Amino acid sequence: MANKNQRKPKVRYDRLIGAVILFLLFLIVLTWIFGDKKEKPDQTANETSVSDETTEPPKTVYLSPSNQQDNTYAAGETNEAEAMRNLSLKIKSKLEQNGIIVYEAPEDCPLKEKVASANNLKVDAYVAIHSNDDSEDDKGSGTVCFYNPNLSGSKILSEYIYDAVSALTPTADRGIKDGTETSEYLYEVDKAKSAICFVEVESHTSEDYAKWILDNTDKLAESISGGIIQYGF
Repeated sequence: MANKNQRKPKVRYDRLIGAVILFLLFLIVLTWIFGDKKEKPDQTANETSVSDETTEPPKTVYLSPSNQQDNTYAAGETNEAEAMRNLSLKIKSKLEQNGIIVYEAPEDCPLKEKVASANNLKVDAYVAIHSNDDSEDDKGSGTVCFYNPNLSGSKILSEYIYDAVSALTPTADRGIKDGTETSEYLYEVDKAKSAICFVEVESHTSEDYAKWILDNTDKLAESISGGIIQYGF
């Protein structure tokens, strides 16, 4: 005969609720772990993409404005060194705006030091910036660019700069020339190890043309920097 006084076991709701809470927490942890793993490949890809964009170094250019203070301009009470450094500073600014690293030769820096510095830096392009004297033998008015045929890219760089600058000048221009075969030895053209362009923008011995150079410095800077960028930067 059953004992009528035997009690039925109590349901422990507190334990049941605790078990449910633990189970839910377990599900949340699993979701967090496996969900995070699924996202990681995409995050890694994004990080790699950003890294790829920033690891390639910007291109580099060495600007070498003329040091020739004795070459006085027929207008403007200035000289070749002063006028070309002003032009170089404007070119530098425009190139840097396009993400290019620019090294500019210090004022009065000797040619040997300029070339040695550029070669040590292993720049991608070397641009010497001058105006010309049309009173000398075999010289004339207008733009001329000298290149080194033994240096890869030198002729192409010179062509881009020449085409851009000659489109501006008021005179017939003189083209691009092998700078290793000139009557006047061009140290920079001979000794630079990167693509070299030795540009003479126009004659400074003519009053009209000297004034033109000074009045069009901004346009010349735009043209020369544009030619450099077109070369491949």
